[in-house]
Amino acid sequence: MKKNSLFTVAIIALCLSGCNINNNGDEHNSSSPDSQITSSTSYEEITVNEDNANTDGASNSENAPQEIENVSHDSLPENVVISILGHTLSDSDLTEINFGENGIWNLAKYEDFVYLSEPEKNDFKKYMVGDEICGLKLTSARNVFSNDYLDNEFHEEYRYTSVAKFEGTLTMTGVLTIAEDDDANLMTKNGDITFSTEKSTFPIISGLPNNHYYSIRCGNINDGVISELLNLPLGEEITAKITVSDITLYSAMPVDAYVQCQVDSINLQ
Repeated sequence: MKKNSLFTVAIIALCLSGCNINNNGDEHNSSSPDSQITSSTSYEEITVNEDNANTDGASNSENAPQEIENVSHDSLPENVVISILGHTLSDSDLTEINFGENGIWNLAKYEDFVYLSEPEKNDFKKYMVGDEICGLKLTSARNVFSNDYLDNEFHEEYRYTSVAKFEGTLTMTGVLTIAEDDDANLMTKNGDITFSTEKSTFPIISGLPNNHYYSIRCGNINDGVISELLNLPLGEEITAKITVSDITLYSAMPVDAYVQCQVDSINLQ
């Protein structure tokens, strides 16, 4: 009995030692049936994505800054094309461009040139500062485009303001009025001097609705005008021939368009 017990213990010890050898892999035989059974037991590998790990339970990707394509601080987005009367304006003409915090452009300014036409001709050309038209010399000019769409997509129309200032004088005949009361509809206040003509004598600035100025504003009698204007009755239409200087053409498409000037002389008709 003792011999049999010792023999049985020896057999069990041998079997256990064989299992340890296979598990250690020093003498692992991939072709053995035991090894195939062992390898069939798999363990799922768990990985942690560090980009999404957050102790607050929120995703870091939500807080990451969003990239805006085709946006530069010195040029318009590539798919935004701005033009005046069919003439495309290039980034090299840009004087200033502003972007909002969201990366969307909100204002583009172009200076030192403007598109003008001689009166009644509707033939617009690009005029640079120093050029002359209708006997007037262009002294400053700017074109400002505002983006009201809150995106960087292309749109046919952007809000557009164009301003041109001149040195020189123009003489014209028409009807002069000095406002007696404030008028919100006419955008005039007491003492404002306005003038109207049947035909425009001033150059036509780009963006002008129907090539027509809504009003010709000649200052206010309370702001140091010539003495002849001080003797005229308020609120009456007076036919006169006037000479004006310090001329500014203003067009804000599509809301307003006017001429600002000062009267140098007046001859009642």
